[in-house]
Amino acid sequence: MNIRDFRKNIFINSQYCTYYIDQKQTVAAGIMRSRGYKFNEILTDEQIGELDKLYRKYTTILNCAVGVEIVLYLYCIFIPFFLQFLHMQYFLAVILFSLPPLIALFFTYIGINGLYEKDLQKFGQYQKVQFKPNVYNVEPKAFDNYLSVKRKSVFILIPMVLLFAYLLFTPLVIDGLNSAGKYNSVIKMSNVYLKFVPIISDMYAQRAYAFYKTGNYESAVKDFEMANKYSNSDSFDYDILGSKIAPLNYENALVEIDKAYSSAENDTEKRYLTYIKAIILQKNNKLQDALKIYNEFVHLYEKNIDSGFAIDAVYGYRSQIRKALGDIEGAKADKEIANNMCPECNFDLDVDLVRQP
Repeated sequence: MNIRDFRKNIFINSQYCTYYIDQKQTVAAGIMRSRGYKFNEILTDEQIGELDKLYRKYTTILNCAVGVEIVLYLYCIFIPFFLQFLHMQYFLAVILFSLPPLIALFFTYIGINGLYEKDLQKFGQYQKVQFKPNVYNVEPKAFDNYLSVKRKSVFILIPMVLLFAYLLFTPLVIDGLNSAGKYNSVIKMSNVYLKFVPIISDMYAQRAYAFYKTGNYESAVKDFEMANKYSNSDSFDYDILGSKIAPLNYENALVEIDKAYSSAENDTEKRYLTYIKAIILQKNNKLQDALKIYNEFVHLYEKNIDSGFAIDAVYGYRSQIRKALGDIEGAKADKEIANNMCPECNFDLDVDLVRQP
């Protein structure tokens, strides 16, 4: 196959191929590309020009109708009922998600193609056939015109590419801004993004983290809860807890932790919450209470029981308590173990209880 035939194959599979000649009869393309309309004679150049305009008119109407239907589907069905779909059985959700747009598109094609068929009657009598152009029956004039005319579809494609790039790369940009500490920029960009796509769990989590770092703890809690909803999980439960206790005093923070502990579903969650409690006790100079908890964790570690978090921090924090209580030898031993486990760690008590997504 030479390059010209290769380009013809591209042409005949595009919407720019609106007719071809078959046995000295013109076959016009339908809006539904599988359909064709064979006239009893070869249409004149003037008629072909009118036919081409008519085809462009109805394909434009079709594209606009499909675009409107997609937007309506997204913002009237998909987004409002997304959470309900998450809780359905997989196959039922797929059926309910896919059937409405497919049915709407099918009837849209049928309806617009029907209008197009009526307008085709002004060119004469025709019979319905399959539209099957090939490199041999394509009119040279039509193909040469395709090669010489600038594609207007580029002007439609560019905005679509830009929109796709915005949706794809904005989350990456926001993640980078959070890492760089530009939290107000994260909040502004997330606000705009979530206006258009309000079902992205990670975007809520990114904005929640920015709210947390700027001291807006109430908004952080709400966004982390939304992140949980749209991820259909409890992945951000600890971040919710961290955002709740951040502005609280010592007593109220312990109350929130005890609430979370009472509703914890497994031992790993309970141990993590107890670990956080020990840090708060230590930060508020309740050293004996914190030491008791750390001792229990060390005992679990020595029995090879997984605590659910890095044990090096336990040794590091216990070393600080032992030193404050005058147990210098015990403090040195714990510090040596902690440094062997994590040489780069400084075991600062200013622990951030909310993770960056």
